Formats: sequence, C-alpha cells, structure tokens
Amino acid sequence: MQSVNPIEIQPDMQLVLHIRNEICIRKGTGTEDISGDCNTYKSVTEKKIKGITVTLKGSGKSVKTAVWTDEKFAYSVSSEKELTERFMKSIIALML
Repeated sequence: MQSVNPIEIQPDMQLVLHIRNEICIRKGTGTEDISGDCNTYKSVTEKKIKGITVTLKGSGKSVKTAVWTDEKFAYSVSSEKELTERFMKSIIALML
C-alpha cells in the first residue's frame, strides 16, 4: 500500500482510512470491489458476518483482504500483514 494521509477523501471514494500504514479500510459508492488489491490468492472464500456475505482472500490460514457490499456502498479491509480470519471478522463486525 502506498503511504497516504490517515484519512483521504477522493471523488470516487467516500472514505479511505489507514491504520499505522498496515490496515486500509475503504468505503465507496457502488458495488464493485474497491480494495485496490489485484493479487491472486490461494484461498478466496465467502463467509456470512451479521447477515452480510463477505469475500475473504488470503492463504487459507490467514486473510489479507475482505470485500463486501450492502447494495449501496462497497467496503474493503486490507492488510499489509496476514491477519487471522477471526481478527479480520472482528474488524468487519465492528463496521456492520
């Protein structure tokens, strides 16, 4: 991830929040993947969190990116470091 200000508002994006330059949380209008992560992952799975289908991408043992939509906004959480699935789900649950 490139280093940017902690909160950066862009015309096509509602919110970009960087936490210690390790975790990036995005929220934007629409339903497309807004993670900016074009990597190919060994594991891509869908999990239900608070009734929302979330796509988790990672190695299978850990997660680096999560994306979901509520049909109005698209969301993503991505990390420079691999996170446990449980920790990633806890971040997402706080956002829902």
